[in-house]
Amino acid sequence: MAARRDTEHTAHPQSGIEQIKASSGTLAAVAECSAGKLWDALHFVLTGKGSDDADAANPLSKAMIGNTLRQDEEAGEHIGWIGDTETAEIAQALKQTDFAALLDGKTAADFQNNQIYPDIWGDEKAFAETRAELAQRFQELAAFYQAAAEQHCGVVIRIS
Repeated sequence: MAARRDTEHTAHPQSGIEQIKASSGTLAAVAECSAGKLWDALHFVLTGKGSDDADAANPLSKAMIGNTLRQDEEAGEHIGWIGDTETAEIAQALKQTDFAALLDGKTAADFQNNQIYPDIWGDEKAFAETRAELAQRFQELAAFYQAAAEQHCGVVIRIS
């Protein structure tokens, strides 16, 4: 995923996911969430790997990337999807994750050495603020997946 910018997660009924998969149309979302520019960093904290090493078998990796639907490296866009049954599995995995413990095990150098997007890891002082934002984004993401699962929705993930 060469050109990385921002991410958006949207929850849709499964019929809507199928419609999105079949065409390039968009539907109104039941719920929305954004990890902003920290999506790759969240993936790294959750899995220990950057998003270039996404693992389709790992629900924590899938929470950030989904199943690839369309990818346009030139345009810098990735669109992934998650079916409604997988959404419940991801919500459960996020609920069981001790994000604070995972984050405590990481330093700014870990992010920098693994080339985690965005390239903001050189300033240890700023890292304290980024850690707080990562924790907040994780809480928002976990709540989003929980709400999507409760409403039996699938998820579309757009990284552009």
